[in-house]
Order: sequence, then structure tokens, then C-alpha cells
Amino acid sequence: MRKAQAGQSNAINTCIACNQSCLDRIFTRQQVSCLVNPRACREWDWPQEKAAVPRKIAVLGAGPAGLACAREAADRGHKVTLFESGIRIGGQFFLAQKVPGKQELGETLRYFEHEIQRLGIELRLNTTPDIHSLSVFDHVVVATGVTPRRSGIEGENSSKVMDYIEALRSPRFVGERVAIVGAGPLGFDMAELLAHHKADDGSVAAFDREWGVDPEREQRGGIKASEKADSPRQIWLLQRSKAAMGSTLPTTTGWIRRARLKNKSARMFNDVEYIHIDDNGLHLRIRGEQRCLSVDNIVVCAGQESHDPWSSRLQAQSIAHTVIGGARNAHKIDAARAIEEGAELGRKL
Repeated sequence: MRKAQAGQSNAINTCIACNQSCLDRIFTRQQVSCLVNPRACREWDWPQEKAAVPRKIAVLGAGPAGLACAREAADRGHKVTLFESGIRIGGQFFLAQKVPGKQELGETLRYFEHEIQRLGIELRLNTTPDIHSLSVFDHVVVATGVTPRRSGIEGENSSKVMDYIEALRSPRFVGERVAIVGAGPLGFDMAELLAHHKADDGSVAAFDREWGVDPEREQRGGIKASEKADSPRQIWLLQRSKAAMGSTLPTTTGWIRRARLKNKSARMFNDVEYIHIDDNGLHLRIRGEQRCLSVDNIVVCAGQESHDPWSSRLQAQSIAHTVIGGARNAHKIDAARAIEEGAELGRKL
């Protein structure tokens, strides 16, 4: 409130309404906190203290983990240099803004941009340092994130196949008939992006139509039949597991995402065995029945792998370092864990 009253809105670490570290944790009886501010509800355990001895810290990667670590370390008085090989901060977090309903992620990046300026963090975009230049730092933080995991399906080198980063960057190049391999959070993100129609303006009227809200209250309870939403693509969302579709989605928002895709006539199948990919499409078995999905593209959302090109070289040069976020462990990595790990290391350096 003080920041708003002082006209310092850019200094506010805005809630992005994700529910991941607050409400979702309440319903699973976990420690409650906040995705964008992991100190929340742990202020006693995470006191804001200056470092006894300021040090020179290099952070490699300006995704969520690297940004959180750089911000926390600089706030404690360390001299931080943040290296990013891309042309902007955010990494895959930046790309995720394209997913309908996730535009608020830009608020988190706006906050980190403000903190980089406020705390005097030296940001080097479009830069990959050499190993010798890193030897002048007291500690190096490796936060280089993750890369898409390959599907392992025979024929995956076909021109029909795209990984999720390629599709996020250039959704306009994805055809009208699409199979999405993997129905975890990544797969649902991709399905929502590709099912989104440009005419969906995000207005109150559009929301009412989608969710069956009667603003005139002519229907009993103010509820009416929801309207089917148009989709520019025919989508098949597939998973190998026999588990219910969307079972790995967050507790409080998963049902919304399933309902949205169902309303856009997306076809969702579990218990899928992939056979091969060829010019005819994706050959597979769905619950034992062999089929061929004649699709324009197959988008692979089959998980992620750690991307750490630095640890072995830093160790060989006896340079003190720590690996965090997806670079440390890609299994079920999300922004909540990445930011928490980054902030926790930053306060300990």
C-alpha cells in the first residue's frame, strides 16, 4: 500500500493469481507461501539480513531461478552480475505469457526488471561468459534451466514434429489438426494456446457465455447453458499414463482448464501407446485400439531435461558454484520451485 501511495507501482511484486503456493498448498496440507514471494508466511525463518562480507556473485541464466537468486543476493549487499544468453530476461517464463490466462506472468518480469535497476545488478543480455571470466567471481550460480525432452517415438525427426518451445514461439506455424504428446501442465498449456481464438476478447460478456452466467438473472440461479466456444484447430491431447487426464494439474485450477478444453471440443485420451510417425500422421494405440491420427503437426510436451553445460567446467577450474532450479533437477520443475530455490540460495550466499 505504501508503494502504491508513493506512486511506486513498479516496485510491487504483483500477485499473478496462480494459487500454486497458497490455496493449492492449503488443500494438500503443505506449508503455505507465495509463488512470486517465497518469503511470505516464512518471514521469521527468512529474515532480511545484510551479508557480513559482500562478495562478487555471477548468476548464469535469467529465468525465474536466476532472477530470484540475483535479486535476493543483491538485496543482501553482494555485487551481482547476471548473465543471460537470450535477448531478454525470463527464459521459458517469458514464453509462457502467450498461454491464455497467463498474461499476468509479465507482472513478475516487470517486478524483476525494476529490482535489477534498483539494486544495481549488472545485467548482461545476449552474453555467454567464458570459463576464465568466471574465475574472478567468489561464487557462480548455475541457473540455466531446462530443455524439452524428446518423445522417443519412431519417426520423431519428421517435419511434422515440433517441441513445445518451437510451438510457443511461433504458434502461427502450427497446422489446423494437431496432436499434443503429453498431457501434463505443459500439454494443457499448449492445448489452451492452440485452441485459443483471436476473437476471444477476454470481455465479461465472453466469460458469461463460456461459463453459463446469466447477467440479466432471467434464469433460475443466474445460470444458463454455456455456449460452445470456437477453436481454430482440431486438437488431440494424449498421454501414456492410465491416470485421469489433468490429474497433475494444480488442485484449484485444473478443473477450469479441463472444462475449457472440453468446451472447445478438444479430444483427450489416456492409456496411449505411440507406434510411429510418418507422412500419414501419428500411429498409435488408444486403449489397445490401433489408429492413425491424420494431423498436420505433432507437438511434443513430454517433459523436460536439465540444461547444465557449466558444472563440469567450473569444477575442473575449482570455481565455487551451486546449481539451482531446473538445471539441478528438471523433474516436475515449475516456477514456484525455481523461484523458491533461487531466493533461498540468494539469502544464504
